[in-house]
Amino acid sequence: MGVRAVSGIRRKTLTEEVYEAIKDRILRREMKSGERLVEHRLATEFGVSKTPVREAMSRLEKEGLLHLTPHCGAVVARLTATQAANLLDLRELLEGFAAERAAESIDRRRLEALDGLIHDAEAALDENNLERYTDVDIKLHRLVREASGNEELAKVLASIEDQIRIVMSTSVGLEGRARESLAEHRALYRALVRRDGFAAREAAQQHIRRVREAILEHLRVQEEVAVV
Repeated sequence: MGVRAVSGIRRKTLTEEVYEAIKDRILRREMKSGERLVEHRLATEFGVSKTPVREAMSRLEKEGLLHLTPHCGAVVARLTATQAANLLDLRELLEGFAAERAAESIDRRRLEALDGLIHDAEAALDENNLERYTDVDIKLHRLVREASGNEELAKVLASIEDQIRIVMSTSVGLEGRARESLAEHRALYRALVRRDGFAAREAAQQHIRRVREAILEHLRVQEEVAVV
């Protein structure tokens, strides 16, 4: 869906709309890693000048979703095995701490919301709707970090959420991985219900470690195939 240009809307608003449209396509893998984005084609599609497209691309580059090269344009970022490993190492550390803190402070309302998200995730898998499952997964992790009560920690995790979502889109499609992930989320939920900070940290970190193992093995096999 394109961006509708409306007379009188400030450029900043148009830039924001273009940014959201491109970002959504990248996160949903409608724009694949390594795909070249042509500025004038996007401008025509969205019904805007090239300026908001250029500004949106610059913002997406800062977030690590695009690579901009002089005279070559923009390319959707390709996540290497090393980048994925580094990102997941950081996520394991931070989300483990967030889960431990959440166990100390999470309220009944958030526990009920977390339980609802787990049921939503199960329903998505029963429908074989991996896109919906990914959306629910993001919401679940977001809820836990917000429940930690540490605003600075939540901001740091939010800042890498988009890159995490790209990693997620790789792992969720691996055979059996989504069901394993759901079981790991249930283990985290049970630890939070018990207010067991140690178990919550362990559950969160084990979940990320298993994601890491699955993704790195997948990327390793892809790289071997590319070499052949």
